[in-house]
Amino acid sequence: MTSPAARPQGQPALLESARHALASHGWLAGCPADFRERLLRIAIVRRALPGEEFIHAGDEKGGLFGICSGAAEIAFASGHPDTRVIHLVHSGFWAGYKGLLGKARYLSLRARTDLVWALVPQAAVERLLAEHPTAWRHIADLADQLSLLV
Repeated sequence: MTSPAARPQGQPALLESARHALASHGWLAGCPADFRERLLRIAIVRRALPGEEFIHAGDEKGGLFGICSGAAEIAFASGHPDTRVIHLVHSGFWAGYKGLLGKARYLSLRARTDLVWALVPQAAVERLLAEHPTAWRHIADLADQLSLLV
């Protein structure tokens, strides 16, 4: 049986509001409109329930992911389980660039509230970057913004 986080969200109004949230907040909002539209076209909108870990440290691939609505906690893969949480993130937060560099994720995300998030699968991001090589600048900008968190 498929977990709630793995089930794509199929309600058109929710899909549109999720994409609007990502386009108007955070990293993606600061990207050029053509890149933003291309990325949102290939995004898959999903849900996570409170307490559900929906992004796992150690995963080698997976793609980019963004928070559409709700709140999630970020935790390091290493360290004492009681002190691993380092930050809370909300709508507009994006991450996942490490897989594009051939590295495993070092952070996990767990929903703190009902959460709507988007996944842009790794293969789709790689195709987009192959077709539009200058888009790597936007990925570099994402990595730079995330370096301020850790």
